Amino acid sequence: MMSRRLRFLVGLVFVFAPGLLRADPGPMSIWFTNAPLPGNTTTWFQESLPLGNGRLAAMIYGGVGSEQVQFNEDTIWTGQPHDYSHPNGASYLANLQSNIFNMASGQANFWTACSANFMSLPLRQPAYQPAGTLNLAFPHSGLASYQRSLNLSNATVNVKYDYSGVSYNRDYFASAPSNKVIVIRLTASQSAKITFTATFSTLQTSSNYTVGNDLVMHANVINNGDARYYNTGCTNAVRYDARLRVLAEGGAVSTTGSSISVTNADAVTLLLAVASNVINYNDVSADYVTICSNNIAAA
Repeated sequence: MMSRRLRFLVGLVFVFAPGLLRADPGPMSIWFTNAPLPGNTTTWFQESLPLGNGRLAAMIYGGVGSEQVQFNEDTIWTGQPHDYSHPNGASYLANLQSNIFNMASGQANFWTACSANFMSLPLRQPAYQPAGTLNLAFPHSGLASYQRSLNLSNATVNVKYDYSGVSYNRDYFASAPSNKVIVIRLTASQSAKITFTATFSTLQTSSNYTVGNDLVMHANVINNGDARYYNTGCTNAVRYDARLRVLAEGGAVSTTGSSISVTNADAVTLLLAVASNVINYNDVSADYVTICSNNIAAA
């Protein structure tokens, strides 16, 4: 009889890689041998590979000329600390009980009246938000071979391909148990072959800048337009930083106001940290800029 773990693996294979499986990269692995199409956003869930450590998470696209690492952090939500209790709730309780006991006699607007006079304000919860995307632009196209894989045994993602006689390799993992960073390691079979430009993008309101060899995105969660929430007087109070540190071995590192580039390196390690101002459900006073910087330094 098939074990529970094997059933889970088989299910993931059918979800993530129908018709794309080739040579086995190892036990407990899911893999693709076709590079994702540039700009294709319709199959990202089926073809991108997930990483996470409980606090940070990422979806790895595995693109060649254009790699995207979508990332999030567990405290980045819309909304603000807020008392959800209805001010009329206590006085309406007797009426609500009477309506429940007399439901057989019918009351078409029972749920409407209940929502308006007893249920929480707002009725719905805030929405979980994506933090952003790390974009890596490489001068590569026209591949000789390609494979990206997720190893379920050690929770790592690998992307490897051959281009112009050079074998390129990328390894990705989310640190644990420290839960501080997502790590990307870029190597090649020949020296001085790692060249790329890194940028951040996000659906939130943000500003990007560089500090030394760090690329920083400072962001505020935006209004998602749901009147059922914002008409109650709630706003968005969550702020956060994403910080990318570039550790190049050989080559040169250069920066602009909103990007960081590596040219002709032998290998590169990227550290991605994200931190918000959320301490708990009722406190958004954390010094997220310092926390994010410290998490990078401690990695």
